[in-house]
Amino acid sequence: MPAYGAHITLVDGLISDCARMIAERKEKRRMVRDLDIERTLPRGSKKTMGYEVAEQMGWKLPDAIIYPTGGGVGLIGMWKAFEEMEELGWIAAGTKRPKMIVVPGGGCAPIPKAWEEGKAVSEPWTNATTVAAGLRVPKAYADYIISTS
Repeated sequence: MPAYGAHITLVDGLISDCARMIAERKEKRRMVRDLDIERTLPRGSKKTMGYEVAEQMGWKLPDAIIYPTGGGVGLIGMWKAFEEMEELGWIAAGTKRPKMIVVPGGGCAPIPKAWEEGKAVSEPWTNATTVAAGLRVPKAYADYIISTS
């Protein structure tokens, strides 16, 4: 029995298919708010990784972080954590930020493709395939926040 009357739908598709279905249902059912998993929850939870890295390195930041990337929110979350730690005085002001190295799934790499093309926004990756389901994000919705310089 679903808690609080929740209705759960298993989507046979990609995260972009889920986003499309949510948008359609939101309009049809007059939903006030959806919990867009690509733009809300992960940014806050992904910040935890940045705090963990800094704490485990004695409040020093590494030169680089190699990160498996789907939609890019992990990169954004860690970067936000580094900013917050500097504001809190947990890391020294002006601390050099790590070079963020993106490692996508082999058959779905919209962020590296945009980077290589010098674009600030990625284009949807057609026929996205990879065994790493968390990296199978054909349209990186957080791409515009990630700098191409």
